[in-house]
Amino acid sequence: MDMWFEFSTLPALGTPMPSGVENDVYLSGEGNYIYKINNLMTSKTILGLFERLCIHNSIFPQTNYTLYGFTGFGKGSIYPILRQDFICYEREATPVEIDTYMSALGFEKVNISTFSNGKVIVSDLHPRNVLRDEEGDLFVIDADFTNISPHLSQNI
Repeated sequence: MDMWFEFSTLPALGTPMPSGVENDVYLSGEGNYIYKINNLMTSKTILGLFERLCIHNSIFPQTNYTLYGFTGFGKGSIYPILRQDFICYEREATPVEIDTYMSALGFEKVNISTFSNGKVIVSDLHPRNVLRDEEGDLFVIDADFTNISPHLSQNI
């Protein structure tokens, strides 16, 4: 499997979607996947990104990320391409729903969009990053993480 994608071929991943600070986002042609081209702005390094992905996948497995490939341009620029299932949703979650959901996962509220379980801090949990489906289930599609505990992957 070829894991390198020329930068000029990225539009073939799908329809461009609203992007954020660290990802350019595409919806696959079939509408079942979201592809995120990560610029490492938040993580700083590929290893930092992979640690954040491991944390995300362990806390929120229903919206897990997989490494799809890499792209880049110029000298030394490598951007991971991440794939995530597209979530069909009814609406964005409310702050109260997010608070209740995170509490059920064992997290305490630190501020309006940040929660901690003593091992990891989960932040950026604004309604736009937490979706609610018709059955009332919540899906965290984007969050940021701070490792409080050494050897976090073994302690989550």
